[in-house]
Amino acid sequence: MMSFNTSSIFLSRKSMIESINKELMRFSAVGLRTLVLAKRVIEPSEYEAWDKEYAVIKENFIQSLKLLFSKRALRSIIERRK
Repeated sequence: MMSFNTSSIFLSRKSMIESINKELMRFSAVGLRTLVLAKRVIEPSEYEAWDKEYAVIKENFIQSLKLLFSKRALRSIIERRK
């Protein structure tokens, strides 16, 4: 019979995360770049809520870029006329 001690699994995961965080801080202290990926399964309702929020953020970003470039273009036209 095999049994699991869930508290030891949690503690080992916790210590693993702490160890990874410590290494990432050490890498960043010497100027190294890192990329950390994670994966988890989410419910469709959670994805839909995230997707709506993402769509709003993306649209705001696009509008900001359009405004920025239109200001640059206007500045360029004004500078050429001087």
